[in-house]
Amino acid sequence: MDQVGMVGSVPVFNDKPSKFADSEVTSEKLQMDFLKLLTKQLEYQDPMSPLDNTQFTAQMAQFTSLSEQQKGNGLLEKLLQSMTTDHLNQGVAYIGKEVVVEGNNLEARDGRATVTLDLDEPATVSVTIFDAEGKRVHSIESRTLEAGRRQLAVEDPDLGEGSYTYAVSVLSGNEKAVTSLETGVVTGVVNGKDEVLLALNGRQVSLGDVRQVGLV
Repeated sequence: MDQVGMVGSVPVFNDKPSKFADSEVTSEKLQMDFLKLLTKQLEYQDPMSPLDNTQFTAQMAQFTSLSEQQKGNGLLEKLLQSMTTDHLNQGVAYIGKEVVVEGNNLEARDGRATVTLDLDEPATVSVTIFDAEGKRVHSIESRTLEAGRRQLAVEDPDLGEGSYTYAVSVLSGNEKAVTSLETGVVTGVVNGKDEVLLALNGRQVSLGDVRQVGLV
């Protein structure tokens, strides 16, 4: 990836270098080559058998079509570049804001944390929390939850400040109807291959995966 700019204090990357300038050069060269070839063809044609009008018209139409295609490709690339810039600007607007996305990361402070789940239908679940080394440090016993967005409070004085992960077990109900969520503050924006990515909780998530936005 080539670093192409800075947005505020956050680096923005673009892994798609522009080829528009090269397209213009190629188009101009094609025009000059065609005109030279046409001039030579007219210069050396047989006076007794001049170039047929239909053939001449067909050649001109072919060249015009190629030229228009070159211009169209250039305009399309400019449009795509503009769209990419717009998407990056949208992503930058998220910097410093707290967002909710699908995931299972958890932040604990003062022995407290919150597990957030989306349920398409009622279910009974249990939750296990792990530290950075994958060791189980806390469990939430069986809880029956109604459909919708639900939060489970975690209070444990032994839960040190820092990052954790959690796993949800569906004891009763449809497992696919339960989605684990995580909350974090967006710290940067990256222009990915096909989408804009947000830097969140030490990883990158798609801008399209944001389910809720709030202020810190």
